[in-house]
Amino acid sequence: MFSFKGSIVSGNDEKKNTLIRICKEDYLKICEETKNLHHIFSEPTVQPIMPAWEYKEAYYAKILLSKARKEQYGAIMDMIGDNLFNVKLVPYSFTNSNTGLCNGFSLYWQGAFNVPKKFAVKQQTV
Repeated sequence: MFSFKGSIVSGNDEKKNTLIRICKEDYLKICEETKNLHHIFSEPTVQPIMPAWEYKEAYYAKILLSKARKEQYGAIMDMIGDNLFNVKLVPYSFTNSNTGLCNGFSLYWQGAFNVPKKFAVKQQTV
């Protein structure tokens, strides 16, 4: 799990994915995380589907919502300006489960990050 900052560009009618505009540093961060996960799979013959891309000198990422978080779609779409998105990188799909070839990756939103109580208490007492 990791985080990146970005602003919401659009959503879709199915309420399960959101397009986020990100900076170059966060784009490179997502690419690095993808490479770190991809090295455990066999090399495919085609380039895997990436969760972030560059288009007309701007950078974008797509985050998905699991069925369990689908009801939070409205709250995500109401976010204005740059926000922190906590995501989990998972394989998009496997072309053949016996060979271990992975044809892409997806970013799943994990919700807002809450500081654990033991750290929150320490921060308040300082």
